[in-house]
Amino acid sequence: MNFTIKELKGVINKTIGADLTSIGFSVDSTMTWYTRKNNTKDKIKIFVDTYKFLPERLEFTFIFEFILSAVEEEKKKFAVFSGDSKNLGITYLLSEGLFYPELRHQEIKFRNSFTHKIFDDNLVDQVVHNARLKFNKYIFPRLELFSNLQGFQSYVQSNMNKIGDSRFTLPSLVAMRLLGLENLKDVVQQLEKDLKELPQNHLTIQMIKKYLEFAKSN
Repeated sequence: MNFTIKELKGVINKTIGADLTSIGFSVDSTMTWYTRKNNTKDKIKIFVDTYKFLPERLEFTFIFEFILSAVEEEKKKFAVFSGDSKNLGITYLLSEGLFYPELRHQEIKFRNSFTHKIFDDNLVDQVVHNARLKFNKYIFPRLELFSNLQGFQSYVQSNMNKIGDSRFTLPSLVAMRLLGLENLKDVVQQLEKDLKELPQNHLTIQMIKKYLEFAKSN
């Protein structure tokens, strides 16, 4: 294939990128990052991840970073309490494949590794067009839900079966604590069911116990 990564990003920028800028996103000079601030602190960042496997194909996918200021402030307090600051900076991160219902039954590692594949220069426009259709159908409607505290709290309450996923565990605990201790207890009960096979010394179990200590003392 003769098509370059830069040319591919240009096609994406004129299509999916145009849809993103129409709802308030700005793009960097390399056409790699699309960013939108929902208020002075909350932010969504979308990374265009591209690959070129010579000589036969190009691949691309999107990675989503959500930064919720209220959750991050609580996580900073918990970091001081626990002495562990590794979870700071990004509230949670989602890969594109996690949005698509046809992939829901696949293992998480396969959903995370989802890409759009291009095997011929003449197919670039068609593959990007198809990706745009999926983006508009499955991702745009959910960006608002994930991009503010109230939306995320609502998602956690209606998707308790998903919070055992490590990317959601701490953010879910924090978001529910901000609603009140009773809501936090509901999350913990669900996590105890989902993670019952893990040993008590597992890092996730230890983190949950530590967070409960933090919540009760603050």
